[in-house]
Amino acid sequence: MEWDRNENFRSKRLNDLFFLLPIDDFEKRMVQRLHTSNSFQFDDFEDKILDIEEDKITRYIKRKRRELVQMMLGEKCVGIVHAEAYHSELGNKLGKECPHLDYIAILNVGQRKMSFRTIHDHIDVSTVAEQYEGGGHTKAAGATLTDSAFEAFVKDAFSRNPLHVDPIHNKHNVKGSENGTLYRSEDGSLYYLYPYHENWMLEHNHTPYKTFGTFSEGESYIKRRYQAWLVRDESYITFLAQSALSSRR
Repeated sequence: MEWDRNENFRSKRLNDLFFLLPIDDFEKRMVQRLHTSNSFQFDDFEDKILDIEEDKITRYIKRKRRELVQMMLGEKCVGIVHAEAYHSELGNKLGKECPHLDYIAILNVGQRKMSFRTIHDHIDVSTVAEQYEGGGHTKAAGATLTDSAFEAFVKDAFSRNPLHVDPIHNKHNVKGSENGTLYRSEDGSLYYLYPYHENWMLEHNHTPYKTFGTFSEGESYIKRRYQAWLVRDESYITFLAQSALSSRR
């Protein structure tokens, strides 16, 4: 989103206020503000309703994050979620939390509509939308939920489990740790990504498997290919202890 990229959050709040207030009330407030003040500030009432709206959006996004599923469509790794509101905020937040996803598809089955959002400069979601009688911009586009779109984004995704959310309170098993970072997939497999000379080594169930130039490349590979998530600290510490014992034998 342009607000986020340019850190112009006051403009974002002003845009939100436009949709929260009756148009006549909004216009009256803004005209009066321009005539009586040299600098723009929200009043207490406006700040209050904007804070309430932001809290509502935050809770909505957290709920939808737990419903996010992942699948490959062609060569693209796509996050799919059903939502009726806050598409821009939702797509931006989910894209940032899951940067391994090429784009987010937001579906509104009741209205037979789809939205596409991406945070990546090398992805053009307008080309995706064009496949389903839609269009838009490189980072934000929309389309009709056609029969072929329903097959790809709804039917094929229905049987998939939602993506696990990485623990946010870990202190030891954190991304890019010099002691390595541990992930688990749905089938119970463990993926351990740790510094190795000037690269990062990936172990699969204690067996060295593949090297990467950066941690981000390694994590993206793990999440795209295996849909794995960070394990909690307790499991991480147990894993390191068992690995240390095994190396002594």
